[in-house]
Amino acid sequence: MKEYLVDLYDEVLAYRRDLESILHDVPDFPNKFECEDAIKQGISELDSWLEERENDYRKLIAKEEAALEAEYWRDRI
Repeated sequence: MKEYLVDLYDEVLAYRRDLESILHDVPDFPNKFECEDAIKQGISELDSWLEERENDYRKLIAKEEAALEAEYWRDRI
């Protein structure tokens, strides 16, 4: 699962940004506030998911960056 975490985390983060954008563009209609509340709830759930996995995500990113840097220096020698 960890090998997919980076891609999944990035996709969830992008989806969260999309929802945030949609939240600001909700047009006026009779159930506007219910719609906004549902979007806010979705954003909150995504925030919780992202928060739970942030440390693992950052560790994997650092590991990938270290591997790329090691490969770069290996190729230069």
